[in-house]
Amino acid sequence: SRWVGFDWGFFGRAGINPWCFNGFSNYYAKKTILKARIIDSTNVVSDLLGSYDYPTFLGYDKPLTSLDGSDKMLAYIKGGLVSFLLATEIYTRTNGQLNFDDFNRELFEKYWFRGVVIGTEEVKSELEEFTETDFTEFFNHYVYGTTPLPQTWASQDLDGDGLLNAGEILWDTNPENPDTDNDGLSDNEEALGRTDPIDKDSDDDGLPDGDEDNNHNGTVDSGETDPLNADTDGDQMPDGWEKLHGLNPLANDASEDADLDGYSNLEEYQRGTDPRNPESHPIESMPWIPLLLLDK
Repeated sequence: SRWVGFDWGFFGRAGINPWCFNGFSNYYAKKTILKARIIDSTNVVSDLLGSYDYPTFLGYDKPLTSLDGSDKMLAYIKGGLVSFLLATEIYTRTNGQLNFDDFNRELFEKYWFRGVVIGTEEVKSELEEFTETDFTEFFNHYVYGTTPLPQTWASQDLDGDGLLNAGEILWDTNPENPDTDNDGLSDNEEALGRTDPIDKDSDDDGLPDGDEDNNHNGTVDSGETDPLNADTDGDQMPDGWEKLHGLNPLANDASEDADLDGYSNLEEYQRGTDPRNPESHPIESMPWIPLLLLDK
């Protein structure tokens, strides 16, 4: 269906219902500022849920597909809320196996990248194929109809980690698992802190985030390595490698020789040998090998 009453530029001229784009964009805008930690989960969730209380001129009493010319915010605000609701529907209908990102990837590959217009019916059709469920009732209520958007599930905290289900959807975490990435820090602790709640080892140094932030307070305290810095002490050896080999990840011990084999700790790291075992040390190259190569 086409929008009336506004000049939507390319979208309007092409007959595209722009809630599919502006609504999705509004959803991803909230998600982006959340993950950039410009605003925390609580505020984003409050913004999402609080949007239901906006005056009716914003369009919550109007269907998405029959704009009458009086509501310029319908495509963005209500469209964003419907997009968020779709994200929760995808998660719950697929038992957490698929998410809104997966859906959009398939939607654009199937339609947009092939030059096919994407409208409400295309979105509905792809949702049904993607989730193998029927979205007729959903669209009749929330897209074509004027049924108030539900918020009960979004405002719950199924796993008791302190992060509402709405926040879990935006973070791509599992609302039924308090520690989605199994790193020892709860999803909410990571959302409020600095680490990534869907990456067990945010700095890829070989140590789970929970092992680095021992007291789970989101800051680097005395005696802790930095979960966002693979080399906390700056000695060119990763924190995880140092801990694994009994070195100190909080002190620059690169030039030391822990096993007294004549090779520094850093040399052993660079050559892949054990700095605590004198029998494990870098192999010296044979002086005659270059001559053999030249002889060829």
